[in-house]
Amino acid sequence: MDASHRWMFLDEVLVAFTIPGRIQDETWGAFLDDIVTRRPRACVALCLGKLEVDAAQRRRLTLAVVRTRCRVVVVTDNRTTRGLSMGVAWLGATLDAFPWQRLEHALRDLELTEDTRWRLLHEARAFHAALGYLDAPDAQA
Repeated sequence: MDASHRWMFLDEVLVAFTIPGRIQDETWGAFLDDIVTRRPRACVALCLGKLEVDAAQRRRLTLAVVRTRCRVVVVTDNRTTRGLSMGVAWLGATLDAFPWQRLEHALRDLELTEDTRWRLLHEARAFHAALGYLDAPDAQA
């Protein structure tokens, strides 16, 4: 796997961790295969900095989440990443995007068990604490 994108499952939730850098097609394909095969109830995309996916990767993501009826929550402070996310929503995915400061609010409507919610918050905060903001100050919203 490349360093710019990794993911894990917490019960029925796929949690993706993305930092700036081109996501290789092999990595993206494995990610989408996990969505289609494991059919998570929700995907939480934790993004630090600008997400770098091309149009074909966005289209394949949209098809995977629409096909599986997976709810997507994107947590990012990057305007470009938020815009790309909303483009996926316009294509039919159930998706909401939130800034990092609203992380707890972002998870509220996912109907998680208390244990899953706590573990997800722990993973998200550790990811953010380890890498912080990977944007130039003017790229943050």
